[in-house]
Amino acid sequence: LYIPVAAHIRFEGELSIVISYLFLRFRVYPQKPKKEKERRKQKSKKLKQSAEAGKKEPVGALIAKYGVAETIKLISQTAVKLPAVVIRIFRGARLRRLRLKLGIAGEDAAQTAIGYGEVCSVFYPVYGALSSYLKIIGPQVDIHADYASEKTQISASGKLYVTPLQIVVCVLGGLKDIIKLTGIPK
Repeated sequence: LYIPVAAHIRFEGELSIVISYLFLRFRVYPQKPKKEKERRKQKSKKLKQSAEAGKKEPVGALIAKYGVAETIKLISQTAVKLPAVVIRIFRGARLRRLRLKLGIAGEDAAQTAIGYGEVCSVFYPVYGALSSYLKIIGPQVDIHADYASEKTQISASGKLYVTPLQIVVCVLGGLKDIIKLTGIPK
């Protein structure tokens, strides 16, 4: 229970999450391609159901639809509403090798400067709040205005470590709090 579980998170145009414990590795997102038999079964199910056209990867779709600043704002608002149990788990977790490279671009220099200001005004308060809940070891954050490019470039990666013992203690503490609030007899 003292050996940490590691979540390897990477975003370079596509989100990738891999959970590892000891020598075991599990790909959480994106899922591995399925075998031919499973594809046939799913194909027949899809023909019966209505297919959704133009499905995109969730984080990439949010960035494409709302922009980088609004996506970070949405994620920060979601993080504020997390239950106390998850916050307790994050307090015991460690984030290592945080690498964030964000090149903000726009149509012209003025749009680039405005976009850079919006992203910085949203990102740094979120980063400050996150660092108060989570121990961040060796961060490398590079947010810059990219006047030469026409498209915003994002590259992020990090490894989140938490021990199973911390998770068990936090979940049991959360259950205890829930029982106190609901008044369930012992």
